[in-house]
Amino acid sequence: MQIVSFTENGNSRIGLLQGDEIIDLSQTAPDLATDMLSFLQQGEAAMAMARASMGDSPHFSTGEVKLEAIIKRPPKIIAIGLNYRAHALESNMAIPKVPLVFTKQSTSSHGPYDPIHWSEDSKALDYEGELAVIIGKNCRRVPRAKASNVIAGFCILNDVSVRD
Repeated sequence: MQIVSFTENGNSRIGLLQGDEIIDLSQTAPDLATDMLSFLQQGEAAMAMARASMGDSPHFSTGEVKLEAIIKRPPKIIAIGLNYRAHALESNMAIPKVPLVFTKQSTSSHGPYDPIHWSEDSKALDYEGELAVIIGKNCRRVPRAKASNVIAGFCILNDVSVRD
């Protein structure tokens, strides 16, 4: 099940992506939240309502709406630097003995087709495709064996950094 955030006629909401069509969850399950963060906070009941909408007729094609960031202003964006050996080697950096944890501003979350803005002072914009893990529940020190209990989903993240 692929859940997307989108805007249609200035109204932001969430839907199910099926191929290049979207089922508008505000139409099929009006009790659901219309933004992803609130939807995730509604828990498993919200996921069940979304799953029940999977066979419904699509309301829009992706060309009729603007796809948005999954979560427009996530409370936290936590990243792990040099998290695989090949990347450390290609960057001519030492492989870290402990994870390099850093954060990104919540305002850095953008939709898939939004332009990337950066300072004209920079001549070294770097980008990497990353796998983002969306944590759907408040948690801390989750054991590896229970990690899947707090993961709401995955998405592709374009990690853009200024290097100079």
